[in-house]
Amino acid sequence: MNLRVSVLFLGIFLSKPCLAIDQNNDFAVDGLGGEVCSEYLVSTQNTERFSIWLDGYLSGHNKLKENVFDLTTWQSSKFLVAVIKNICDRTETLRLIDASEILIANLNKVALHSKEKLRKFNFAGNEKLLYESDLEKITLLLSSKGFLTDIGNENAIIPAIKKFQQEIGLRPTGFPDDATINQLFNN
Repeated sequence: MNLRVSVLFLGIFLSKPCLAIDQNNDFAVDGLGGEVCSEYLVSTQNTERFSIWLDGYLSGHNKLKENVFDLTTWQSSKFLVAVIKNICDRTETLRLIDASEILIANLNKVALHSKEKLRKFNFAGNEKLLYESDLEKITLLLSSKGFLTDIGNENAIIPAIKKFQQEIGLRPTGFPDDATINQLFNN
């Protein structure tokens, strides 16, 4: 009897999570994910509810996806919902979960693979948490584009960001907001 209990215990607690999909890769979608984009993301209230759903869905992916610690290393919920809206605008009949999967496929390419120290970035009453690797990437990109000359000087980052923002037509605040980081990382 003790052997059976031990085997059962090991099977339950040492097993990997399994996927609950059928042979056609279909699965039940609970909540907002089953809604059609064009019918749902038209009101602010729905957008806020979707943002909460998306945060949970992404957290689930962080937990269940092998070799992923964080899919969204710098992106805010507001930014991610805007990306989903762009995806939905291209295919109005898409379900929110399908648009979210398109987003996740792109986020997987730049996901953080292991836990890393977060740094708090404060400027003019705004706060953003950035992983050290993202802050390093921001610094290196600003330097390679000629906006930052003193890489070792953290005080030089804000003026460099401000110069970059001004050059690309964003409001020059010096704060590394989502729009600024997106432009820096993707252009």
